[in-house]
Amino acid sequence: GEKVPGSDEGDGWVKVGAFYLPREVNGHQVLVPHTTDAQAGAESSSPRRGKRPRNVYRYMLQNITKDSEIDLIFTGLVRLLSSVHQAEQTYLPNSFKSVGFYQEALVLLWHLLTLNPSFTKRVVDRQDTNQILLPVLYLLQQARNSYQLIGLLHTASFVLLVLSSERSFAVRLNEPYVPKKVPLEIPSFQGNHADVLALTLYRVVSDSVPRPANDALVEMLLTALCNVSPYVKSFALESCLKLVSLTERLARPGYLCRSAFTHHGLVFLVEMLNNIVQYQFEGNVMLVYAVLRQSEVFERLGKLSLKDMKRKNGQSAQGGEETTSPLSPEDASEQKEAEGKGDWEPTQEWLNSVKKKLPLQTLECLIEHLNPQLEAMCEENDVTDQEEVLRYLKSTTLVGILPVPHPIVIRTYQASSYTSMWFTSYMWGVIFTRSQRMPLYDWKKIRLVVINQ
Repeated sequence: GEKVPGSDEGDGWVKVGAFYLPREVNGHQVLVPHTTDAQAGAESSSPRRGKRPRNVYRYMLQNITKDSEIDLIFTGLVRLLSSVHQAEQTYLPNSFKSVGFYQEALVLLWHLLTLNPSFTKRVVDRQDTNQILLPVLYLLQQARNSYQLIGLLHTASFVLLVLSSERSFAVRLNEPYVPKKVPLEIPSFQGNHADVLALTLYRVVSDSVPRPANDALVEMLLTALCNVSPYVKSFALESCLKLVSLTERLARPGYLCRSAFTHHGLVFLVEMLNNIVQYQFEGNVMLVYAVLRQSEVFERLGKLSLKDMKRKNGQSAQGGEETTSPLSPEDASEQKEAEGKGDWEPTQEWLNSVKKKLPLQTLECLIEHLNPQLEAMCEENDVTDQEEVLRYLKSTTLVGILPVPHPIVIRTYQASSYTSMWFTSYMWGVIFTRSQRMPLYDWKKIRLVVINQ
């Protein structure tokens, strides 16, 4: 055979000068690569190269380490995600338009936070994470009652869960919040960014509780709230009332008996109250006062029995003592389907495991110690003003009364094949719906979701 110098183009052809020669003719190989002795020796002496990454873009994304590049990316993501709510705050119609790819930008933020530890550390330690918190909360609020934005709802929840596991992010929530900075559907208040987080999550959780399909979402959002609770110096009055009322709602037997796992949200709420009482008592006397006013809720939880749960659950099912917000036709049909599919019944073993998980000891000590003192003070001094009660709570101390402070437990996202598959399906779903004006794909040959029968 004859040797010819050339370069392999990688498509079955070899470039020789200005011409091309095929590597195969009629299935027979006619060109064989030739290696000289010098090249063979160099290859054998050189270290073996690492395996080429399957996704080069993902590999490059997780290896961004320069502070200047991370700052540039973070600032750009804040501007992109903020354009959604800024477009609705203009005085002149259409004077400011939001970007159409905000869902993709949120997924990019999610991948940066989970793939690149350098990015996460730089952002939470050196950047103002409240700038990214507000647009994420706005997107979470906008997607809460929209079935076509269910993927956006879960993605925003995942982002909040990852950020809440960082101490620096939680501490920065104590910075004051400027009212009307973002058009969130929350009551007016004077407080910090922790109040914005609490009030927004309360709204989303309240809308999600009647839907059994959103139990995992409720658990995730309450986990994020529990993660930041040990570091919040002070909650506003509105946040305290909403959080305690949410605890009362999730403590109802009708909700607890819905499935074997719905009690997880209540566990996180009670743990959140424990964290505040143990670590931030002085600045959160309003929350302590709200707990004392709803003391019967926690006393009822401590004395909960299987017989009472079944009896009260039966009364609520017949339209008895427990009432919830009215459901839309879609939510009502969804709840009926969930009730028809699962015939789960609570057992004594299940109730015992739930009681072990509920950390009620701290709140029970708080109620047992302060309730009699407040009642005696109000009777002796004829106190009817809430401010005097709050002043008394600020002047008292619970040192030596409460149990030894428990260690702070932080829960965060753990990667799994299921979440990776979900994000892949969600991202391709967004791309597919975006391409309908100029069809790029044959929709008859695409399966975005596989339903297990």
